[in-house]
Order: sequence, then C-alpha cells, then structure tokens
Amino acid sequence: MKTLIIGVTAHRTIKESAICGVTQQVQSFFKSIQQDYFGYKIKLQSPLAEGGDRLVAKIALELDIDLMVPLPMEIDDYVSDFTTETSIKEFYDLCGQAKKVFAPNMGEVIDRTDAYYKVGCYTALTSHILLGLWDQHLGLEKKGGTANIIREQFEGFSNERVLNEIELVPNRKTYIIYTPRPQQISQEATDGYWSKHDYNEYKKNDHSLFSTE
Repeated sequence: MKTLIIGVTAHRTIKESAICGVTQQVQSFFKSIQQDYFGYKIKLQSPLAEGGDRLVAKIALELDIDLMVPLPMEIDDYVSDFTTETSIKEFYDLCGQAKKVFAPNMGEVIDRTDAYYKVGCYTALTSHILLGLWDQHLGLEKKGGTANIIREQFEGFSNERVLNEIELVPNRKTYIIYTPRPQQISQEATDGYWSKHDYNEYKKNDHSLFSTE
C-alpha cells in the first residue's frame, strides 16, 4: 500500500472567532485527501505544539488518520514549554493515540529556537503535503515559526543539508488555510494549494501589513 504523509505547521494561538471556520476547512481538506488518495495509507506528522498543531491532529484522529509525532527535543523538556497542566495532559493524551512518537535526527541543535526550527524543517521536508495554518502575514517571521517554515518550503531550507541522511520527499505540495491570530482582524477565509509562483506573487503584492486589533 502506498503512503501519503501530511505535515503540519501552524500558529500556537488562533483568533477565537476563527476556530470554527478553520476547523471546518481542515476537516474538508482531510476528507478531500481521503477521496483523492483512496487506497493510500494516510499519515499526519504533527509536533503537537499548542494551538493549530493539536487542532489538526485531533481532526486527523477522528478521521482514522495515523498520527506521527516528531519531537523537537526530549519529551520531558518539551512539555516545560506548555502553558498549563491541561495543555500538558492534552499533549500526553494525543501522544497516547499516536502510532509513533520520536525524536528525528536533526544534526547539531544550538538552542531551543533551533530545535523548533529543525523539527519544522524535518516535518516539511519529509511530508508529501505541508498543511499550513497561517495568517499570511509576511512581516512577523520568527525562526521556526509558521511563516518561516512556509517561506523556506517555497524558497529552500537552509537546514536541508543537515538533514541529508533523512529520506526527503521530492515535489512537495503546500496547502494553506488562512488562520488569523488573536490580535488580527479576520480577513476573508481562504484555503487551497499554493505553488512557488503563488507565493512569489503574494510577496510581490505586499500583503504583509494586515490590520490588527
């Protein structure tokens, strides 16, 4: 049986009023994948950070899609970044439903930020489709964040050579679901596949200055 791997990169905080719409779009995305790739074994890779990573993972599990959890660091160290006991419990509950929880070989890791960046690189580079829950804001990129991983998905990963011992997926696709963060005024909800050309045109038109509340 052929396998299709979907990776996720997503914001940790999502505007409350947008969560229902984003959830419906993620559900529609997975259902269309199951139709388009009927007969494939579909797997989701999610590091299970708070926010969008977990939203996507829960939906995938509801649809009987296998969950794989690449960790940015040792699990006891990782959970120290979660904000509440409820969040920690949710993380362990999801890990308990995963088919695999693992720390990929990411080469030398300099610090925590680098660890998050490299697990984002790993997730994108080893997935056939990268699902991005992104606010489409080009002006707030942080290393390892959603905007950073999506940009490098189109422009090239500086970390790709470090991961040369890992089987990288060629001809990767990228599916973007517009996902505003709490401080932003929601724009029209959009979703769909983006090509490198689409991304470059988006940059050219300077859509980086979305309004904030």
